[in-house]
Amino acid sequence: MKLGLVLGSGAARGWAHIGIINRLKEIGFEPDIVTGSSIGALVGAALASGKLNDLQEWVQSLDNWQVFNLLDWGLGYGGLISGEKVFDKVTETIGDVNFEDLSKPFGAVATDLFTGRETWLTQGSLKQALRCSCAIPGILAPYEYEGRWMVDGATVNPVPVSLCKAMGADFVIAVDLNSDKSNLGAKNQEKVLPNTELEEELEIPEKPLDYVAQHGSEMNQFDKLLLSGKNYLQQMKTRKQEKARTPDVFAVMSGCIDIMQDRITRSQLAGDPPDLVIQPKLSDYGIMDFDKAEALIKIGEECVDLYRPILQYKLEHISV
Repeated sequence: MKLGLVLGSGAARGWAHIGIINRLKEIGFEPDIVTGSSIGALVGAALASGKLNDLQEWVQSLDNWQVFNLLDWGLGYGGLISGEKVFDKVTETIGDVNFEDLSKPFGAVATDLFTGRETWLTQGSLKQALRCSCAIPGILAPYEYEGRWMVDGATVNPVPVSLCKAMGADFVIAVDLNSDKSNLGAKNQEKVLPNTELEEELEIPEKPLDYVAQHGSEMNQFDKLLLSGKNYLQQMKTRKQEKARTPDVFAVMSGCIDIMQDRITRSQLAGDPPDLVIQPKLSDYGIMDFDKAEALIKIGEECVDLYRPILQYKLEHISV
């Protein structure tokens, strides 16, 4: 029986894959076949090439400044980032090898930009395959591969269970990094609720806004000062609420990507379910939090600890 591991998309949240793989090894789950989409393809390639420890060491060393230095702006290439510096570093870490050189079968998923077809990459240059699979629409520039423009595999198959089974896996564990969208939505909603702290801190006598016009002669200077202060604070509060309710362009883009991946993943897993799905809770982390590797890896480890009884039971059943 061949064991398969499927690593899903999620950009920076993909560092949680490293913690999940480390814990799975401790339990005794050693995959025979690995597939991945987007960041899942990158981590899966490191696993299949025996370079996962090197990748972990590198990503844990990243800080904000190092991440920024890896961003080579490429607006003229179809994305905010061209991606050359990033994947040169990835290649330096994993190695400039072909699929045929890997220690275990590995497959990555990409999407043909113009036909929308799902493309399975299982041979040739590993670097080119990763570059195709990780091309987040609008953020990382698309990559030309064999005469076709390729973008992120998550566009059509964020958690490629179908590819893993097609490569011969009999028992499949899949990792879904985008299952916590509803929780994230609730947290974002809390941020735009009216802020009453400002009013509570300074209690101002209630007076109609046209009080000055109607009773100006009856008001003393202190009343006028309080009323003008209240109007000013009300304007501040309104502006703050409007600002909180209006996400920036990048927040809109990343939010839409998250929603898209979550909906497609649910559909794909319903149509071609794995034997077990691991779903870490990662709503506190954005798709560009690449400098948060240590925390994300820990979340991955803790998530597998929760699944440990089920995993051990299933592995014992497989061995029997």
